Amino acid sequence: MYVDVEAITRQYLIDTGIDVPVGTQVPDPRPARFIRLRIAGNRQLTIAHRDTSVAIECWCDAEDQAAQLAEQVYSLLDVWDLVPDWDGWPSPPYPQPDPTTGTPRYVMVCTVRTRTEEES
Repeated sequence: MYVDVEAITRQYLIDTGIDVPVGTQVPDPRPARFIRLRIAGNRQLTIAHRDTSVAIECWCDAEDQAAQLAEQVYSLLDVWDLVPDWDGWPSPPYPQPDPTTGTPRYVMVCTVRTRTEEES
């Protein structure tokens, strides 16, 4: 059984004290700032190891604030210590405004390597 990568990424960001909502859906009503996580795929490396890609979207009403939030999240993920059984690598954030609303949004992908865990 593999750990829920979306859940551990969300909890890590919350535990850092980040001051915006972090979830897996676009909130309704949508706040001015929030972070959305989505699993973007995975790759089985060995019978015991898997790389899971987590897309991390940083939404803000203002472009400069979205860029700042994305840089803050990138910095937090870049120092995320997942050892002994896990490891992670974030990509640099890039702008990708929401195609429906035009809301400023920066996206990055964090690859999280996990190892199977024994079920209890």
